Amino acid sequence: MHTRPCLTLVALVSATVVAQTAVRLPSSPRGDQGGASHVRAGQRGDGPTLSGTPYIAASATDEGTTPTGMALIPAGEFLMGDSFNEGGIYELPVHAVYVDAFYMDRYEVTNQQYADALNWARTQGNLITVTSGAIYKYNSGTSYPYCNTTTSSSYSRITWNGSTFGVVAGKENHPMVLVSWYGSAAYANWRSVMEGRTPNYDTTTWACDFAGNGYRLPTEAEWEKAARGGSAGRRFPWSDTDTIQHARANYYSSSNYSYDTSPTRGYHPAFSSGGYPYTSPAGYFAPNGYGLYDMAGNVWEWCNDWWGSGYYSISPYDNPRGPTSGSDRVLRGGWWNTRAYNQRCAVRNLGPPGSRSYYIGFRLALDSWAVLPNSQPQVGQDPQTGNKVSLEHLWQWSEPDGRFVDPGSAGVTINPNLPTYLLTHGWDGSLNGTSCVVLDRLCDTGNEPGCESARVGLATGCKPQRAVRLP
Repeated sequence: MHTRPCLTLVALVSATVVAQTAVRLPSSPRGDQGGASHVRAGQRGDGPTLSGTPYIAASATDEGTTPTGMALIPAGEFLMGDSFNEGGIYELPVHAVYVDAFYMDRYEVTNQQYADALNWARTQGNLITVTSGAIYKYNSGTSYPYCNTTTSSSYSRITWNGSTFGVVAGKENHPMVLVSWYGSAAYANWRSVMEGRTPNYDTTTWACDFAGNGYRLPTEAEWEKAARGGSAGRRFPWSDTDTIQHARANYYSSSNYSYDTSPTRGYHPAFSSGGYPYTSPAGYFAPNGYGLYDMAGNVWEWCNDWWGSGYYSISPYDNPRGPTSGSDRVLRGGWWNTRAYNQRCAVRNLGPPGSRSYYIGFRLALDSWAVLPNSQPQVGQDPQTGNKVSLEHLWQWSEPDGRFVDPGSAGVTINPNLPTYLLTHGWDGSLNGTSCVVLDRLCDTGNEPGCESARVGLATGCKPQRAVRLP
């Protein structure tokens, strides 16, 4: 039997638009909902370039093969919620969550990235419709709005001349705004297809296929884990202090909160000119511990989850994905026109999926197993998803041993009379010198046919993994 652990596999305004769709921020305990002109409930508002090369060339420990513009967020447990007890009840209870490894965009998706994708989508002939300067899902009327251009909103930074999409000069590297949840999910699909991946979103139902190998919006749990940057119990995405200043984020500073210690007040002085939105360019501020930028401030970011105010009380431990249905989607991260309270890692927001506002953008995630080694001689295929996987992660349930065995270990051969399992999420590493390679049982997760959850039995502290039974 191996004593070393397997590596975890590595495998997104005109007055007319201001009146579009409400984005609701839950009431803060002190009644603060933002800066001097924050859009309140009941009101409405409006990195790197895309590559055509599929990302199939990485292992969890090979930093050189991380997908362009993304950062690896390692698997692990973290405490989710408001540990300072200063937010709303929807930020409680603080609860332990385990999230599998995944990739996250280092930057919020920029205007140039989105314009490039729009131009690509237009050439496909059946993805988008432009009506009065607004972009909608193809042949959907106005049911599924994606985003606005300067023709339909003075707050937009996307231009449209009747044949080509562009960007207002000087705003190419600023975050895309006036983009709905639908428009963010659609962009994830476009980016996936442009890179040879399978889209994760069904644009008929808007359901996300988490077994797909394409880009998607992060879950709310993934977003908060990524925002914390590997540091526990902090108020903001940085680990050296629990205060905030304009030197760290683009937000509206005020004396309302003791943890706002910025020497400059009001809008960020570097960006408060030229008219709304007062966004800042990608990468202007220092990144957090995971190498992610603007996880506090600049623009709110769409998450995949439906909103649930009491979801934390019923959230599963493993990879929570939010309620199964709802009327609003989750927003995270704060924005340029709201105060320090809304820049906290734990703060939660919500909005209808069709909302397009000048303070909402997004970034994408990619499952770690979707980027796999193509240089290793032994590569198999996951029978459930069709994704490439390393045969190093084939294991077999052994009777009467009552445990998984590695067919590659000395003295162990594959028994054709026993089922073989493909470990798709690796191990969480060695704990106190004890390898997490001995499992005691299988539990059907009910998530997909043939997919089962392997629970580590002997090594205390090892995390649940997933295995797929091979035909």
